[in-house]
Amino acid sequence: FMAQTISRITVIDNGDYLLHAQVAPVISPANGFCLTLTSQLKSARNPNEEQVRFLACMTRDQLLNLAHVSQNGIAAHDHCQNGTGS
Repeated sequence: FMAQTISRITVIDNGDYLLHAQVAPVISPANGFCLTLTSQLKSARNPNEEQVRFLACMTRDQLLNLAHVSQNGIAAHDHCQNGTGS
């Protein structure tokens, strides 16, 4: 399947190792999305080659749930760091 990427970011870039995340629409599930995490190692024989580390096709709601759990985890951490946690 060849999906057109609608969003792509570099999550980690420490100079040698890069982790990219991208989201693309897919046919199945209906009106769904494919989340793909790929990595690159700049010191590798082919530094431009990306290795797929994670790939999941999901519904819009499932993708939003993933975004929410990330946001909630960060918010909970910040809450604890500010000394306002229990």
